[in-house]
Amino acid sequence: MSGAVELINLTPHNMEDLASGFSAGPARGKDLLRVQKSSLLQGSVMDCNIFAIKEEVYGEIPEHDDSKIYIVSQKVAEALALDKDYKHRSDFVYPINIQHEHVTKTLRDGYDKVVTDSKGEPMTTRQQRIKGCRGFEFPRRAK
Repeated sequence: MSGAVELINLTPHNMEDLASGFSAGPARGKDLLRVQKSSLLQGSVMDCNIFAIKEEVYGEIPEHDDSKIYIVSQKVAEALALDKDYKHRSDFVYPINIQHEHVTKTLRDGYDKVVTDSKGEPMTTRQQRIKGCRGFEFPRRAK
C-alpha cells in the first residue's frame, strides 16, 4: 500500500495494537458493523426441518476509499468477503493475536451498591478482558 492510509475502527471495542501503539475508540451507532445470523428453512427430510445459515452484515458499510482500511470483527470481514456486492473489496481487516489480561472487579448489586460478604468485606470477581492485539489480517477470499 502506498501513500498515507488511515485505520478506522468499526467494532464496538476499543482497538489497540500492542506492537505499534495504534489505538482507536469503539464505533457507535450507524458506524458500527455487526453480523446478523438467521436460519432459512430449506426443506425437510423424514419430517426433520433442514435449515441453511445466512449471515448478513448490518450497519452502514462505508464506500471504498483507497486512503482507508476498516477494522471489523473476523465474522464481519468473512461475511463481507463472501458477499457478492463486497467480495471485491480489500479494505476490511480484523484483529489477530488478541491478548487478554485478568482484572479484579468489585461486585455491585442492581442499585450500584458494593456487595459484601458475611464479614463486611467487599466481594470481588476475576474477569478476563481484551488487552489488545498484535496486528490485523485480511479475510480469505472465496475462490
